[in-house]
Amino acid sequence: MKIVSVDIMKVPSEDPSFSGNGQGSKEDWCPLVIRINTDSDISGFGEAGLAYGKGWRGGYGMLQDFSEVIIGEDPLNIEKIWDKLLNTTYWGIAGGVVVNAAISAIDIALWDIKGKRAGMPLYQLLGGKVRFAVPCYTHANGRTPEEVVESVKSIQAKGFKYIRIQQGGYGAVGSIDQKPDFKVAGFGGETDNYMNERVYLKSIPKLFEAVRKGCGEEVELLHDIHERVQPMDAINMIKQLEDYRPFFIEDPFSPENMKWFKQLRQSTTVPIAMGELFNNINEFLEPMVNQWFDYIRIHVSQIGGVTPAMKVARLGEWFNVKTAWHGPGDVSPV
Repeated sequence: MKIVSVDIMKVPSEDPSFSGNGQGSKEDWCPLVIRINTDSDISGFGEAGLAYGKGWRGGYGMLQDFSEVIIGEDPLNIEKIWDKLLNTTYWGIAGGVVVNAAISAIDIALWDIKGKRAGMPLYQLLGGKVRFAVPCYTHANGRTPEEVVESVKSIQAKGFKYIRIQQGGYGAVGSIDQKPDFKVAGFGGETDNYMNERVYLKSIPKLFEAVRKGCGEEVELLHDIHERVQPMDAINMIKQLEDYRPFFIEDPFSPENMKWFKQLRQSTTVPIAMGELFNNINEFLEPMVNQWFDYIRIHVSQIGGVTPAMKVARLGEWFNVKTAWHGPGDVSPV
């Protein structure tokens, strides 16, 4: 079996009101889907995780370059192709987001081909089922703690046990009622995001208290800080959440502030999730070996595909670091 062609497809939103999940203009939202075609009438689909914000055009160009590299290769030799793609870049060997997102699309498509060739779903190729079902979480939001409580209750009624709570817009940006002083003074743009850190840091412990009181102990509560506050402020806030038993708190620090995880781990017993912004599997090594967080949040269409994602997951087995795969709203059904 040989790869004979690669189709690269831009999938922009057709909804004129679509805002790209708050990450720029409608033109900034464009999932990249590829189809790898073989001489055996089997094709595989994959996706590069660069759909919103700036970056998808770079991913498109990277896919064009990589497509030339894999023509004529046996698509079943996934590990060989993965290494070939990375080493072909030279300047991208360290694994930047555009390079690895493009590799992700190809890697996912190759696994799709292998599964179709074998007549098996991907989980069978990776060793088979371990459990009969996997729990999922969804989001609850509101302008006030009371609104979030009602949102959580409505979600519980649908059967969800794991719920991520936020207040004041996606990403929990604090206050959405108060216009910032710089905008009042005529500075900045109308679409500029604004976060009142003090409001946010005070509101989240109160939010957890309200939801626990209103919705009980059975619901598992999650929250994502989105790396939006200073490390020491994040640590202090997370410590205040211990009594409300979060299932996990996600992304307390940005990737350039990884050393703060050691202090966070020594300061609190709240479970921590991290990893959606990691673009190289080596970024997981030190924090996992040191057990600085409890859940890996791997974005499969950004880390380099299924192949490196499973390597990180296997590493976690040695250090009791569990998986909570990242499935953001900017990916297509692929």
